[in-house]
Amino acid sequence: MLRTLFVCGFFWASWTTNFLTPEICVAGGGPENVLLVVNVNSEASKTVANYYIDLRKIPPTNVFYLNFPAGRVSIPSNIFEKLILLPIFKEIEKRKLSKQIDCVVYSCDFPWRVDFKKQFASENLGRSFTPMCSLTSATYLYAFVQQHRKEMFGLNANFYAAPFDPLVVVSRAFRANYRWSLGGKRAGQEGLPYMMSAMLGVNTVPGNTVDEIAWYLQRAVPADGSAPGGTIYFAANKTIRSKVRDQDFPAAVRLIQLAGVRAQIVQEFFPQNRPDMAGVTCGHSNVNPAGSGSRFLPGAFCDNLTSSGGQFLPDKRQTVISEFLRIGAAGACGTVIEPTAIPQKFPNASLHVHYVHGCSLAESFYQAVASPFQQILVGDPLCQPWAKIPKVTVTGITEGEFAKGVVEIVPTATGTQQPVASFQLFVDGNLQQQIFPGERFKLDTTKMADGYHEVRVVGTDNTPIETQGRWIGSLNVKNGRDAIQLSLASGTESPILNFRLSATQPTPTSIVWNGVEVAKLPSGEGPFTIEKSKLGSGTVTLMAVAKGENGLRSQPLRVMIGE
Repeated sequence: MLRTLFVCGFFWASWTTNFLTPEICVAGGGPENVLLVVNVNSEASKTVANYYIDLRKIPPTNVFYLNFPAGRVSIPSNIFEKLILLPIFKEIEKRKLSKQIDCVVYSCDFPWRVDFKKQFASENLGRSFTPMCSLTSATYLYAFVQQHRKEMFGLNANFYAAPFDPLVVVSRAFRANYRWSLGGKRAGQEGLPYMMSAMLGVNTVPGNTVDEIAWYLQRAVPADGSAPGGTIYFAANKTIRSKVRDQDFPAAVRLIQLAGVRAQIVQEFFPQNRPDMAGVTCGHSNVNPAGSGSRFLPGAFCDNLTSSGGQFLPDKRQTVISEFLRIGAAGACGTVIEPTAIPQKFPNASLHVHYVHGCSLAESFYQAVASPFQQILVGDPLCQPWAKIPKVTVTGITEGEFAKGVVEIVPTATGTQQPVASFQLFVDGNLQQQIFPGERFKLDTTKMADGYHEVRVVGTDNTPIETQGRWIGSLNVKNGRDAIQLSLASGTESPILNFRLSATQPTPTSIVWNGVEVAKLPSGEGPFTIEKSKLGSGTVTLMAVAKGENGLRSQPLRVMIGE
C-alpha cells in the first residue's frame, strides 16, 4: 500500500520493495559492498574494470559482465530499465548479494545519460526539470524508476541528503538496506530506499582515456586513511554559478577546520597556483584546471557548478569534469543536461565536511545533493582519505596451510579510538556470518570445495559513519585427495594465451574469470587457449573449477596482459 506525502509541490509516494531485506545489518563502504558492472562488448570497459578489480580487491562474485552495445552516450529510459537496471538487480539476487551490495559501480563505455522525456511526455515539468537523468542518478533513484514516478525530478527526491546546517553537520553511513525520511534521517519500512552509484570513467570525447582513468583510480586507493595535509578550497566569484552557493562557504570552512583539516575561500574562478588541493568547490563555465598551476592531492574531490560539466559531447565549450580527473582528482561531479541555477541540484557546502568526517567519496556526494537526477558522479566511490580505518587481524587461519573439518577464526581490531561494533565473514565474496567482538567464526570446510578459497574478515566501527577495516587472506581446503592446478604455458606477447591444466583425477573443468566461463575442458586436464581480447588488458585472475560432489578449485592464476 502506498503512503502519500507532499514534497515540493509533487505528489509523493513511498513503498516497500522485495529486493532488500534487513535481516543482517551488514556494513557497506568496501569492495565487498560494490557490484562492478562491466560492458562485455567493450575492450575499454573490461580493461578499466581489470585495473579497478586489482586495485580495490573487488571479489569475483561482485563483477557483472553486462551485454550492452558499446559506444552509446544516451539511451531512452525504457532501454535503461530493461537492459541495464533490471538485469543488475536480478543478478544481485541470483548471486545472493542482496544483503551486502550498497553501490553499483559502472566501468566505462556505458551511456552516461538516460532520457525520460518520452516516458513523461504528458507531464508539464518545466524547463528547469527536463526529465533527463545521468546513468548514476537513475541507478541511485532506482525505486522511482521501477515505479515510474515523476518525483525523481523533485527538489527533495533524495531523503539521504540533509540541508546544510552552518552549526553542525551530521555524517551518516549509507547502506542500501537502510531507508530514509526527509532530511537525512534513518527511517523504518515507511522510508525511501536508494542505491549508491558511480562511473569509474567516461571514455567518449571529451572524456578520459583508459590510461587516464587507470591513473586517477590508482592515485585514489593509497589516499584511504591518509589524512591528506593539503587544503580544501572554496572558490567564490561574482557570477551566478558561485552566488547560488557561496553564502555557505564560510560556515563550511569553519566546520572543516574544526575537523582538523585546512580550508580556505579564494576569490577566483578556480584556485590558482595551489599545489595542495585536497578538494575544490567552485562555480564557473571555464576554469582551465590544467593551466591553473594547481594540482590535486590523491583523494581530492572537485565540484564545479556549471551547465555542461557532465555533458561529454565534443561540441561543448564549458569545462567538463574529465578535466579535473585528468589532473588527478579522485572524483568529480557535473550535470548531464542544462540544470539552471537551482542550488538543490548541486552538492551543498556539506560535501567536503562529510568527506573530512571520514565518509567515502560516494557517501559524501549523495549526502549533499537533494535533487541528484541530473548529476553524474565519476571517479572512485570508495575513496575515503579522512577515514579512521580499523586494523583487523585474525587467528585460526595460517596463510598457505591446508585446512579440513571445522575452522575457528578469531578476529580482533585495533587502531581506532572507537571500538568495533561487529565483524563479518566473507568467503569467496559472499557474506557468511556476522559476530560481535569476543566471539569467533566457525567455518565448516566439509561443505566447501577442496582447494583455494578467499577469506575476508571485515570489522565495522561503532560510529554513525560505520568505517570498515578488513583482513584478506586465503584458505586451502583439503578434505579429500584430489587437486587441480592451472598454469601459463607461454608468454603473453601473442593474441592467444596458452595454458595447461593438471589434475590428479580427470573430471570436467571450467576456467573462470570473475565468475565467467572462458574455457572448458571436458577431460579435466591438458592444454587450452584463451583469446586476450576476451579479457581486456591489465591484471586478470583465472581459476579452474571442477564439478563433483563438492567440487575442486585451483589456486588463482594472475596474468598481466599488456595493451
